[in-house]
Amino acid sequence: MTWFTVALVLVVGAAGLLRWRRPAWYWLTFGVTLATLRVLVRYASVMDACGLTVPPARWRLALARMANREVPQSRPPRILRIRPTRTGLVLRLGLRPGQDAFDVAASADRLRHSFALYGVTSRELRSGVVEVRMTGYDVLRRVQMPAKTDARPMRVPVALREDGSVHYRDYRTVPHGLTLGATESGKSVYQRNLVAGLASLDVALVGIDCKQGVELFPLARRFSALADNPDTALALLEALVTHMEDVYQLIRANQRITVNVPDAEIAADIWDLPDDLRPVPVVVLVDEVAELALFASKDDEKRRDRIITALVRLAQLGRAAGIYLEICGQRFGSELGKGITMLRAQLTGRTAHRVNDESSANMAFGDIAPDAVLAAIQIPTDTPGIAVTGDASGGWARIRAPHTSLREAVNICNKHAERTPDLPALAAFRPALAPAPPAAVPLSKTAPPPPDLTPTFPESARPLRATSLPPPCLQPRKERPVFCEHCGDVDGEETGIDHDKRDCPWCDTDNGAVTIDPDQLTITLQTGADGSMALRAAIGLLVDHGLWIKRLAERPGLLLIDYSGPVPEPYGVDWLKVVEALAAKDLPASSGELRILALAASLADTAARIPLGNAVTGLDSTNLALVLKAIVTANGRPVAG
Repeated sequence: MTWFTVALVLVVGAAGLLRWRRPAWYWLTFGVTLATLRVLVRYASVMDACGLTVPPARWRLALARMANREVPQSRPPRILRIRPTRTGLVLRLGLRPGQDAFDVAASADRLRHSFALYGVTSRELRSGVVEVRMTGYDVLRRVQMPAKTDARPMRVPVALREDGSVHYRDYRTVPHGLTLGATESGKSVYQRNLVAGLASLDVALVGIDCKQGVELFPLARRFSALADNPDTALALLEALVTHMEDVYQLIRANQRITVNVPDAEIAADIWDLPDDLRPVPVVVLVDEVAELALFASKDDEKRRDRIITALVRLAQLGRAAGIYLEICGQRFGSELGKGITMLRAQLTGRTAHRVNDESSANMAFGDIAPDAVLAAIQIPTDTPGIAVTGDASGGWARIRAPHTSLREAVNICNKHAERTPDLPALAAFRPALAPAPPAAVPLSKTAPPPPDLTPTFPESARPLRATSLPPPCLQPRKERPVFCEHCGDVDGEETGIDHDKRDCPWCDTDNGAVTIDPDQLTITLQTGADGSMALRAAIGLLVDHGLWIKRLAERPGLLLIDYSGPVPEPYGVDWLKVVEALAAKDLPASSGELRILALAASLADTAARIPLGNAVTGLDSTNLALVLKAIVTANGRPVAG
């Protein structure tokens, strides 16, 4: 008896610990059995208490009176099947005559309390059959996607529903989607999961990120086109409209409408075309859509109208051409101007993360699922990632995407970089990425510089090796991958060099990691530029731009480094190396950022010959003002009034 008591205490203690720390494990070991027994034992009494029973039929009452037996009790819905799952139980109920599926849905909360489960939802499968899904624990608290999902072409799993099922983003069923949410609500994580799911499919990804590319440009190796400002976004959207028209011409040419062609073989969209003729589908991701609709001048208003017109055309006509929109923002209402409500009406799939006011929730669900508005504004601030999703059918559900860091999303995009298609219509917007290096680069930071490029360097000064980030190596993987604990690189996917922590190119093996403070670098470069108006203009252009000083601090190979002291000290920019990196497309950045760096190099060094026409083309108004200011500084004379 003593051993039995000890074993019982250990089992109860283990069950309690699992329920507290690992609810999923507790459910699979203890919870599923206890919950099944509880449902079967309490079923009749619970259904009667919830009003989900019907009185016995008259013929049964007559037989009972004739046989002098007890009056038959009220009958609950029949249990057709009970199926345990990894997150709960699934009951399939057969309704009695006179019962309705709405009665079961209205009693969901009472069923949850009566069966001591976390959540209960129901849906009608067919006439007279209702499926009741019960969850044994909070599946949205710690999202764990199942190992196997029902992924199909243009259908990717992105989140987990509150009933334990997987939420899919199916572009064939719901072509266009809208995602809303306040700051820190989880929109970026949801978008990363979407990109990570699409990365392994044969699809072209097009991104418009008006936050200077901080969300989508790290994933550039898997994108066929990217834009980081409204001016470039306008040109990109108009190029997409042209691509859509070309696809329609292809469909028209291959319809083959004759009396001998069956209806099923007449092409109406790209999915009806043969595999060898079918264009690759395109998913357009727009982050912070409000930035495309805001304007402060007449010219900005004209640009804004053209952008919204292009988006509306893509939303209305793009589905058959295989172009799908995924628009994200904090608000998407009529205050953004004309055409916004027309665009919103075309976005069938709606997902709303935490919003700050009811009007924002109404923008997502007011016209399709009014019941979801209250659920959207009740999402707590301490649960980022939880969202409410719905569609034009009126149904909605609470979901939560698994947390995917930017590093994980980048690794997935790098892994599938070879799937990135080349679209001729969007070639001008392809991210500038460096080719993979043909051979390993020396890992020592003391490697001598190329001859005759820096003849005026002091003997003790020599530049650090350029630690650029080329695209992932597409060579066959080794049987044993090399992993660097210092930078997280695997098999040289990031650096192009197979290495580990001992010879990491980001680390000085003698004195630890070589770090350069951007603020100190700014002061050093500005001090060194005194006495030369052209050099002062170049450094001022980089400082005013706000991004390149920090990036140069992360790229010591583009700086002049003095090793005479105990710590390597930068004292200038190696402009010839900058020009070489630009020519080799060795700098991962947007086209506008690369033009700013090229113009700065042409101002600082006469040997850096940059075609002015190519450099200024495509600059937005802000960057163009910075360039004009730098030219005035280099000239040294006041502008004529």
